[in-house]
Amino acid sequence: MPRFTFRCQDIGNQCSFETEAGKPEDLMPRIRMHAKYAHGIYELSEDLQNKIKGAIKQVD
Repeated sequence: MPRFTFRCQDIGNQCSFETEAGKPEDLMPRIRMHAKYAHGIYELSEDLQNKIKGAIKQVD
């Protein structure tokens, strides 16, 4: 079963946050919570959402 990962540093932040899930859409709630509490970003702009989606990688 494939796994999907996101690393905050992959979108240019000096941040060690990483998360993993079975489906890409399961990552977004975790990423939103991280953005809010770690970076003070309460609303993800469309541009930021696109950067995040582009940084999600599938791992075997």
